[in-house]
Amino acid sequence: SLEPFPSELFPGPVGEYVRQAAAALGCDPAYVAVPLLPVLASAIGNTRRIRLKPTWTEPAVIWAAVVGESGTVKSPALELAVRPVWKRQRAALKEHAAARAEYKAAMTEWKAVKKADRGTEPEEPEPCEHPLCLDITIEALADRLLATPRGTLVAPDELAGWFGSFNAYKKGGADVAHWLSLFGARALKVDRKTGDKTTIYVPHAAVSVTGTIQPDTLRRILTPEFFDNGLTARILLAMPATTPKRWTDHEIDDATDRALADLFEGLFDLRPCAGIDGESEPVLVD
Repeated sequence: SLEPFPSELFPGPVGEYVRQAAAALGCDPAYVAVPLLPVLASAIGNTRRIRLKPTWTEPAVIWAAVVGESGTVKSPALELAVRPVWKRQRAALKEHAAARAEYKAAMTEWKAVKKADRGTEPEEPEPCEHPLCLDITIEALADRLLATPRGTLVAPDELAGWFGSFNAYKKGGADVAHWLSLFGARALKVDRKTGDKTTIYVPHAAVSVTGTIQPDTLRRILTPEFFDNGLTARILLAMPATTPKRWTDHEIDDATDRALADLFEGLFDLRPCAGIDGESEPVLVD
């Protein structure tokens, strides 16, 4: 028989959120808890690394997927798990849009002045932060990571497309090699023939991944190559028990919602330290 997910091992607000969300959906807690692991990891990102010994450190990067048949509650559960990062992403997009509008207005005003009388040209706002990314191409991720040095979360509803992107393995395995580096938050260098940036370099490319997938699709996609190159070993997979769908009046209460929001706010407030060469480095936690 399946043992229940040990949600009591989570910090208080997280465990309570998992229990209440599962009760509200009428599902096994693992449907919420498993995708929540990469979401939490992405909020920590490059600000911390665990030091197991002087020569061995590990980043806050987790890849996890819920396996379930079509018609289960895996998608609503994923939505509840990713909600804190979606909230931060929406706020970042709104703030960036306002900054862009302000910049365009300032540029219009600046250009309207005679060249001899113009002051300093208005500065273009920094690129928008992307704590959440749904585009799974390496080029798109590299571009997003430049604007989000702490790392990002890839969270498509269906992970079949993510696995499908590794078909490049058949042609030499470039994408697979990049993704294996992302799991370790190692350096990422992408060379392009066109565009403003022909080379994109990210010193610490941290990408956590979560999503859902159907059993038959997973069985078909996980070919021997993925076992040989170690990709499969890096993914936490859970196939929770399914329960009959029944109406429930349970909901996530406001206090639990606020407690989880406060926890994520604290994680997103974490900052890395300055390295010897001036670049930011994760704080090592023994």
